[in-house]
Amino acid sequence: MKRIVSLLLVAGLLCTALTGLALAQEPDLEIQEFPASGDMYEMMDLSDPYKTVISGLFRQDITEGGLDRECYVYISPENRQMEANVTIIPDSGTDVVDFLTESGWKDIADEQGLILLIAKPDGRTWDTEEDLTYLNNMWTQTHVRYWYNCQKHNSYMVAYGNGATLGQMWGMQAVAPQKLVSFATFGDFRVDRSYIERTAAQATNVEGVTVGDIPMPVWFFVSGLSRNNETVLDYWNQCNNVGDEVYSTDLATAVYTARTNTIDSGINEQNYLAQTRYTVTDDADDYANPERNRAVWDFLSSVIRPVGYANNQLRAYRSVEDWGATRQSVTVDGVERYWVEFVPETLCETGDGTAPLVVFFHGNNQGAETFLANSDAIKLANDRGFIAILLTGAPYHDDTQMPNPHWSLLKEEHKFDDYAYVRAAIADVVARQPVDTTRIYGMGLSYGSMACQAFAPEMSDIFAAIAPVSGLVRTERTAVLPTDLPDGTLMPIFLINGATEAGTEFENADMRSRFGGWLEANGLGTDFDAALTGAHKVGNYNIWTFANEDGVPLVQYSTADERIHTVVLDDLYLQYDSFLSLYSRGADGTLYYMGRPVTK
Repeated sequence: MKRIVSLLLVAGLLCTALTGLALAQEPDLEIQEFPASGDMYEMMDLSDPYKTVISGLFRQDITEGGLDRECYVYISPENRQMEANVTIIPDSGTDVVDFLTESGWKDIADEQGLILLIAKPDGRTWDTEEDLTYLNNMWTQTHVRYWYNCQKHNSYMVAYGNGATLGQMWGMQAVAPQKLVSFATFGDFRVDRSYIERTAAQATNVEGVTVGDIPMPVWFFVSGLSRNNETVLDYWNQCNNVGDEVYSTDLATAVYTARTNTIDSGINEQNYLAQTRYTVTDDADDYANPERNRAVWDFLSSVIRPVGYANNQLRAYRSVEDWGATRQSVTVDGVERYWVEFVPETLCETGDGTAPLVVFFHGNNQGAETFLANSDAIKLANDRGFIAILLTGAPYHDDTQMPNPHWSLLKEEHKFDDYAYVRAAIADVVARQPVDTTRIYGMGLSYGSMACQAFAPEMSDIFAAIAPVSGLVRTERTAVLPTDLPDGTLMPIFLINGATEAGTEFENADMRSRFGGWLEANGLGTDFDAALTGAHKVGNYNIWTFANEDGVPLVQYSTADERIHTVVLDDLYLQYDSFLSLYSRGADGTLYYMGRPVTK
């Protein structure tokens, strides 16, 4: 009998050893060093160029701000550019591989293509003051796209064990400037009232709005609700402007939801989204609870925080399918290129059973989905009944960054020809959908603004007018300028910049130099002041108009008050309703304004 027990014990130990060996040798959980960023361009799979070219667990140095620290980065093999990222603050005594496997976070990441950014303490435990600086610098350095592409609008955080206090404190300050969409902590914590009051009073980018006014969806798990926890709960409830009713779920002891009858609730979606939750449970700090972690992730990821009016307002997360859109693709020079396409159920027919088409161009290091999340462009398309396509530009070659999307505008030797891609995508849509080819318009943000201003002169046979946002022409980055319009051709443009962006003022010489080509291209001369025919204000938009002798507003320029470098839905409504929709272009290239021909 003793021999049988001994054999069983040996067998069990051998099985355990083999299991541990298998875990240690699992390729995606060996701690790796990152390759040289410049090498990653040649590693792309051209059949899916936006999918990550590296995956697994990596060590990354954090040197921002003079620090000498490190963190771990787990990149899912299913990661595609711009997927969500989660900062994880584990209990200081937790092994990173054990955490990833036992918590279920690796499985969540692999299923959804996430990037996990795992903080590492400098000593045996977390030092809240020092580590707040570390977390801020870690966030900055992990969002610069050396080897992977983390976006601001879908950054989340979870903290466990003795990291819970640090997580709560960072969550309070990480809304201005915006670093987090939502977060959760697991374990007992204590945050000094003086820190809460000091942080809440900090100014933000909007005059009269402090950090304590910004909503933050939050969920915390504690073994008991202490008086300090109640103070923190009160703080989050104030930030989230919750109502009087308290709910509960199978997993949450209490759920506080935002009031729906405030002065802003009818126009601002974020007022419905910021919940406060807490759960009292004996195993509050246990990270090895995959089912609970998955439920918390479902809660956190139900919201995003697009770069909107300065303080980045919450929005509900919507997949491409939730938007009622589809992904379409075309092969250009052997490379698979895709876009997001939306066709409203009710078309605004401007031709014989056809509707306008608007082509959207995203900003640098973004993509179709990111532009959609930041702009809500499909809302405009659905309201106004036009067909919309949101394109994704070429990954670019840079020795210091991974190949992330921008637009290839210089016509250099390149794996990606964006001029051919734009033509091919539009041709594909026109062949399948009821497009009014006299009303094809371009809109874009930042680098996409510059792309819009390059594609329009090159494709004046396609575009009737354009309306970009937050981006002036940079001659060193594009081979096509406004003045390259064919002789006798007009291209109306309405450009909006944020008033807080440097160099966007109407009197600014650099702005006039970079935008002035559109005056010349449209036959309005080169002198801004002489060509100016009117100025007016609509809401927070300051608009300058340059019309021809017949009063046709061929060029408009605007700065939006209190606006940073971004695009918001208000921009698109203004540009489409007051400008784009008034123009069309005949098959012979003639431009029409409100149905009347316009000559140069």
